Amino acid sequence: MSSILPLHRLSEIAYKRPKKTLTDTLQDEEIIQQKLEDYTEIEEGDIDSIPIGSTVRYIRWDIKNNCEKFILGGNIIRISNEYIVLKGKDNGTFSAQRYTRDKNGKAIHTTRFFKLNDVIDKYKMKIMEQEAEIKRLKEIIKKNFIKS
Repeated sequence: MSSILPLHRLSEIAYKRPKKTLTDTLQDEEIIQQKLEDYTEIEEGDIDSIPIGSTVRYIRWDIKNNCEKFILGGNIIRISNEYIVLKGKDNGTFSAQRYTRDKNGKAIHTTRFFKLNDVIDKYKMKIMEQEAEIKRLKEIIKKNFIKS
C-alpha cells in the first residue's frame, strides 16, 4: 500500500542540484514536441480558469542563458496573478512565474503554459475516484474482518 506524502516546498528541503538535471536534458525541440504531445497551450487570458489539480507543463524565460526553457511542471495547487503553485514529484511544491521581469519590474516574457488534454484529465479523475472508492471499501472490509 502506498503512503501519501505531505506537501513541502522544494526550497525547504536539502535538495542538492546535480550539474545536469532532467530538465536540462529535455531542451531539444524534438523532445519538447514529444513531451507536449498530449497538451494544449493555454492562452494567457484563460490561465485563471484552469481547474485546480490540472496537469501543466510550461516554457519560461531563462535569464541566465537568454532563451526559453521547457519545464515538465506538475499539478496546479494555486493560481495567482504573478505565479502558479505546482505540486511535482514526491509532493514537492514550487512556483512557476507567469512573467519574467527585468530589473525595473517590466515584463519581458510571458510564460507559456500547456494543459494536459481534457480526455486524459477525465481518465485521471476517474482513476482518483476509483482509488478513493477502493480505499473506502478496504476500510469496510477491514472493520468487518475485525468484528468477526
